Formats: sequence, structure tokens, C-alpha cells
Amino acid sequence: MYKNDAKKKKYFRSIARDKCVLSNWREQYPKATNKQLQFTYEYIVNGSIAIIEQWLIFGMHEDHLYVANFY
Repeated sequence: MYKNDAKKKKYFRSIARDKCVLSNWREQYPKATNKQLQFTYEYIVNGSIAIIEQWLIFGMHEDHLYVANFY
């Protein structure tokens, strides 16, 4: 479907962003600004991606459930 990982990441991040930031989070945090929601989203998503990438890079020695429950 995609030729490289960067395009995959961008695609999946955009889907999650639209679902979380533009609908669910806006309802839960009506006083938050668009910028606050975007920064929060980026913080959570990029941290999650980094954890998964590190797990893959270092050979997936930890059980996948451990990694999933980590964050």
C-alpha cells in the first residue's frame, strides 16, 4: 500500500488525529484550544510510536502485552 514507513506513519497518525482530536477530545475538553489538543495528541502519539519502534529495534524481547500495557 505504501512505499515507506514515513508515509505509513503519517497516514495512521492522520486517521487517529481526526478521530481523537476533532471529535472525542473536543467533546471531553470543550475549553481546550485547538493548539492545546494538537500538542497533547502529538505528545501521546509520538511517545507511543517511539516505544513500539524501540521494542522492534531491540528484538522484541519483551512480551507484546507488556509493551502494550506500558503506556
